[in-house]
Amino acid sequence: MAKLPMSKVRKDVRKFDEEVDISFDIDGKEYIVKFKPFFDNQGIKKIMKELKTNLDKFKEYKVEFDDELLVPLIAYFTIKNYSDLITPNIKDYKKEETYYKADLQFFIDLFNGDYIKTITEYFIESEWAKVNNAIEDIMVLSEKMNRDVQKMQEEMQNLDLKSPEVRDRIQNKTKQIPEV
Repeated sequence: MAKLPMSKVRKDVRKFDEEVDISFDIDGKEYIVKFKPFFDNQGIKKIMKELKTNLDKFKEYKVEFDDELLVPLIAYFTIKNYSDLITPNIKDYKKEETYYKADLQFFIDLFNGDYIKTITEYFIESEWAKVNNAIEDIMVLSEKMNRDVQKMQEEMQNLDLKSPEVRDRIQNKTKQIPEV
């Protein structure tokens, strides 16, 4: 068995630079979106971070988001990170809230106009699975952590502590733990 040379690694990761042109005909004019169909780990982490940030901001700004659109939203973030599609940029907005509302509206417009569907036809199934598996792993881990925290909170409340000082300190600390 041979050792893995750097040249083979570098040759393999060149696939992340490959691009395909996706053509859209709008009002008789052709528009091109350049899309990278191979998803590297750094980009997948960026998608996960962007998804979490956006969902948190939707909640913070009381922006309505239909959970049934979660998979297309993940596809949107994948497209944003692996294409040259022009999307809202936070630097163009004075208020953060306005940006998140505009980005969500642009996503909905792309979704309703079948642009996301068209671009996702260029997704390589195994690459798309990498994105979904990473997000699923985070969701499973998060759910497990939530259950563990809840179990610990319940156990702390059920302790039969003799010392009022210790009991008060523990109760004060558990009040500081955010609800899950």
